[in-house]
Amino acid sequence: MKTKEVEQRLADIMGCFEYEHLPEDLQLISKPFCAMAAIMVIDKKDIPTELQNTSFGPLPDNIWREQALLKLLEAKDAAVRSYVIKKKMDDDIKRQVDEMFEKK
Repeated sequence: MKTKEVEQRLADIMGCFEYEHLPEDLQLISKPFCAMAAIMVIDKKDIPTELQNTSFGPLPDNIWREQALLKLLEAKDAAVRSYVIKKKMDDDIKRQVDEMFEKK
């Protein structure tokens, strides 16, 4: 039996996997992590059809599932940061090149 505290903690963690509010390019990075989190938590029958062909269903409701979700969240955050940093570097280089040619 889940306590309200445990249910709230799970809801808080799962909320961190939401991606609809992000720009489209970041949604493409975040969406697979959301799908994986859903597979780890939701009964297979409640998972969207395109994800039901996975080899496993929900993990047991214990501390290790929570740890797995938190590690997955860390991985998602790192993937998004990696993309954002690369995009910023590319934008900075493009801006610098544009500025060089504008000065001539």
